[in-house]
Amino acid sequence: MKIPDLKKIFSHKTKNSNHSFVIMRPNHDWKIVVYIFIFLSIIFIAFSFYFLTRVRNDTLFKVERTSNKNTSLLNQELLDKTLSEFATKADKIKNFPTDPKFINDPSR
Repeated sequence: MKIPDLKKIFSHKTKNSNHSFVIMRPNHDWKIVVYIFIFLSIIFIAFSFYFLTRVRNDTLFKVERTSNKNTSLLNQELLDKTLSEFATKADKIKNFPTDPKFINDPSR
């Protein structure tokens, strides 16, 4: 089966009974649709075969780890700083009622 030149198919003009030019020929349009369908089917089959081989070889979803560094989700420095601040506040709260300078202000 020889694939015709698409430029030649689309540029061919014939006259009908009203002497107007007809660009598309209805009896040949189905050939264009079939050729396009065959072309797209071949591309789809090739693409599917490519992915099938990648999945069978386990190379499609394989992830290469670049670093072996042990990463932590916590910033240890910031955690220690926060814990020490809370410990300081807890000590202040324990000493707060016994402080002789404490005056119970009803307006607050």
